[in-house]
Amino acid sequence: MTKQRKMGFFVLTALVIGNMMGSGIFMLPRQMAEVASPLATLLAWIFTGAGVLMIALVFGNLAVKRPDLTSGAQSHAYAFFNRPKAKQMAGFIAVWSYWVANWAGNVSLITSFAGYLSVFFPILNSRDSFVEIGEFTITEGQALTFAVCTVLLWGIAFIISKGVSGAGKINLVATVAKVGGFFLFIIIAVFSFQSVKMGAFYHPVYDSSGLKEGLLSQVNSAAIVTLWAFIGIESALMFSGRAKSGKAVQAATITGLVVAVMLYSLISILALGLIPKEKLIGSASPLADALNSVIGSGGSAVMAILALICLFGSAIGWVMMSAEAPYQAAKKRYFPSLFK
Repeated sequence: MTKQRKMGFFVLTALVIGNMMGSGIFMLPRQMAEVASPLATLLAWIFTGAGVLMIALVFGNLAVKRPDLTSGAQSHAYAFFNRPKAKQMAGFIAVWSYWVANWAGNVSLITSFAGYLSVFFPILNSRDSFVEIGEFTITEGQALTFAVCTVLLWGIAFIISKGVSGAGKINLVATVAKVGGFFLFIIIAVFSFQSVKMGAFYHPVYDSSGLKEGLLSQVNSAAIVTLWAFIGIESALMFSGRAKSGKAVQAATITGLVVAVMLYSLISILALGLIPKEKLIGSASPLADALNSVIGSGGSAVMAILALICLFGSAIGWVMMSAEAPYQAAKKRYFPSLFK
């Protein structure tokens, strides 16, 4: 990667929001409704949001007070030890683990993009035979999905190769669009909200074995779901070596978290007032069904477009992260130099 212009507050904030809010948000209302009452859902967001805020503050303070640590958590692991071999091993394990985890995340984002694209191009779900090799059959839908995923991945790689700063700005545009779309959904939900559909603000929930779960058990179950939603909080810190300042990293991390928590919690609660809980739990596309109940069948298309925007922006952000992690590690010599 060639030397790029430094990233500012808005680009870094977009990376934090965009990487946290991928495809998962579209299933959150259903996942939360399955395990918790509205009160427990709200408390789970408050408690986990406060806990992750502590992590965000740590990341922000490290960016300000240790500007020499420019490659995220891997450089912190490296700096923790004094012995050279221990430093190298800690740095390598941190970056390798993070990098490998990103592979699976990128696959999920890219294949989900093709899945939502099938709303407009049903041929992506075609089960007609395309190629047969012995007993193994590749369908037309699988072949076209592979082609879409390949073009998307290499297209993003091409964008990033032209400059990380430029890719960050494209991610900023996608993030503004997705946040705007979710705010529009929230506004529609506020004016269409029906408390009778949501039911009691607190009520017992029964697990798969039929046992009744009280408030604390519900909060615990919901917190397991909410914590997954914060993956990506480290995004600005990972690019601290390209940031204009440590303060920009600090502000972007905290701002991105606050915006994400606000959107997550509002969408999780308001969706309960658009369709009955029983229908929400049984829905394969809860936000689309919630919007359909207000504006008609067009809700599915609107949500599919919003999902495509979300996934495109998140894919850019996570592919950038997947390239930045080994690149910075190679510069610090605890990853092979060919990754520079």
